[in-house]
Order: sequence, then C-alpha cells, then structure tokens
Amino acid sequence: MAGAPPAPRPARRASRGAGPVGVPPAGCPVSRHALVVGASSGIGAAVAQTLLRSGWHVTIAARRLDALAALAERLGPACVPVAVDVTDAESVARLARTVRNGAMDLHALVNCAGHDIGGRTPFHRSDIDDAVSVLETNTVGLLRLTHAMLPSLAKASPADVVNIGSVNGVRPAAGLAAYSASKFAVRGFTEALREECAEIGVRVTEVLPGMTRTGFAAARWHGDEARAAAYYDGYPGLLDPADVARAVRFALEQPPGVCCSEITILPFSGREDEGARES
Repeated sequence: MAGAPPAPRPARRASRGAGPVGVPPAGCPVSRHALVVGASSGIGAAVAQTLLRSGWHVTIAARRLDALAALAERLGPACVPVAVDVTDAESVARLARTVRNGAMDLHALVNCAGHDIGGRTPFHRSDIDDAVSVLETNTVGLLRLTHAMLPSLAKASPADVVNIGSVNGVRPAAGLAAYSASKFAVRGFTEALREECAEIGVRVTEVLPGMTRTGFAAARWHGDEARAAAYYDGYPGLLDPADVARAVRFALEQPPGVCCSEITILPFSGREDEGARES
C-alpha cells in the first residue's frame, strides 16, 4: 500500500508517559502480555479493553498512532500504543524487535487488522487496486506479522495466536470476492499453523464472527459514515465488537492442555442466515 507510515515507535502522551513495550507500569502487578494488532478501533480495541480488564498487559498496534494514543489514554497505564503497518516489512520487523527487546515475554498475539475497501461491488466492476489492498492487509500482512512474532511467542511458551477470521472464510458472499478470498486464506493458514506450532507450545485459534457493527462499512466506502450507518441499520441484531472480544478471551483463558481450534459467533435474531452474511 502506498504511503506507509514511519517506523513504529511508542506514542508519547502529555498526561503520562507511554512506557516501553512489555514493561508493566509502576504499581501494576506483572501479568501476561498480549499484542493486539489492528487495535485502533472496532474488534481490536474491544479485545484490548477486555484483556486489560482481565489483568493482561496489552500492547496495541495499528497504523493510526493518534487513535491508538487516545485509546491507550482511556484504557490506562497497562496499555501501550505502538504504530505498525502490517503491509510494510520494515515496519513489522521493527515492531518485532521492540517486542523481543521488551522486559516482558509475549504470551499472546491477536491479529485483528483488516478491511474490505471497495467491498459490496461485483469483482468485474471493482477497482483491482482495492482488491489487492484487501489481500495485502488481511492475508499477507497477517502472515508477515505472525511470522515475525512466533519466535517471541515460542520463547514464552505456552502462548497463543488468535486470528480474527470471518464467516466469509467459510461461506463467501457476492460482492465480497476479494474479502472472502482473503478470509479463506486466513482459515487455511490458521489450520496448518495450529498443527505446526504444537511442537513449540503455541496454540492457534481462529475466531469467525458474523456481521459485526464496526468501522468496516465506513472504511469500505472511504469514510462515508452516513452510508455505513444506513447499511448497518438494515441488519437488526448485529454483533458488537465486545461479543467477539469475549470469544478471544475465552480462547486465551483455556488451560494449557486445551486449544479452541475455532470459535464461530453469529448474531441471533431468529432468522437462520441473518448473521452469516459477512463480518
């Protein structure tokens, strides 16, 4: 993607220092450390909040450092914001070095970064650059980030990788060809990785949400909030990001001998397919 941001660095806030990655703030007990990627809003932000409430130390990462810093300010001193662009190899490598050199081991990686810019458009009428961008972020970026973090996770074993997939990784939707392809790839990668990582003590889980009210629709239409709101209003009973975050926490809190291979969660509105159309 064009316009990659500067190399990742901890954010600075006026009211309190951000502290280095993996260092519990003064007065906070040492806890497990999670890296949540794609945490500036939506599901990622909800995962960060849920884990913090459960006593985790959380590093939040995304491209929008200003949004991360504002979120960390609200969530408290056990939350540290760091910028990363998962489509930029050097950005990911720098984040990996930052985590590796931190004072705390990394016990969990939660991959939430993703988008479907240009979605709800038949592929033959879509902008191919939008489709490529979806695959670069949702699939290649996830692979790149996971590969970079696995050495740190193996060192902390037992540890976890949780990938946020989609019901569209099982059941494709018209108008979402590129997005569905990206999530099918995530599903296959996650299943293979689960088998491969057993020998290094890293569990691998995929959480597959149905339609969830996030900033996805606004991003899809390049920031058109009114259009996004009208779109979501057509689907009663959507999932909330907190619903997905609870599923992530459930997977992470299983005893060491238990792995949740996948968790599918759908809105329940009394209509069989209502929540299964897209995430």
